[in-house]
Amino acid sequence: MSTIQDGQARRMGRPTVADEERKSATLRFRATEALRERIEQAANNSGLTLSEELERRLADSFKFELVLHTMFSDEQTKAFFVNLAALVHTVRKHSNEDGTLSDLAKWFEHDPTRAGLRAGIDVLVDHFIPEARKPNPSPSNPAEARQERFYAVELENMEEFGKEFTEMMMGKISENAADLNLDGSSEH
Repeated sequence: MSTIQDGQARRMGRPTVADEERKSATLRFRATEALRERIEQAANNSGLTLSEELERRLADSFKFELVLHTMFSDEQTKAFFVNLAALVHTVRKHSNEDGTLSDLAKWFEHDPTRAGLRAGIDVLVDHFIPEARKPNPSPSNPAEARQERFYAVELENMEEFGKEFTEMMMGKISENAADLNLDGSSEH
């Protein structure tokens, strides 16, 4: 204790930090020179120390993993979104390299970039999400006819639900739309 202030002894050294704010674990690891330079540049751009940038990125990787695990738990869906991200990145970059798109942040205002993205997304959808089979127009017996009618109704309901839910997410219809039922049924 160094000095007495207001009747209490003052501690030497750094001020006390609350337990939840204390960073006591030290991690050591090796990285390539290129990765170290990228992390240093990212830290410089964000205004964080190298250690803070590493901690933020490591914590974010767990958040991203949780999102992928929660929303995209099967390999087919993960592959679709990874390919979609690669498509957006590559088409934007290609437009910028061609000199037709000067600001990567404004790709959505650039017709040729949007056209490239829409064409690529069509290919992705065709590959990962093939069209649903059409109901059989000539069932061979009454049981198959009932099954095909049920299938046709289910197909129509899911198409309407997918369209309405997406419009709701995009703000085109109210979240409280009376005709939107989260169970997949439709009341029109």
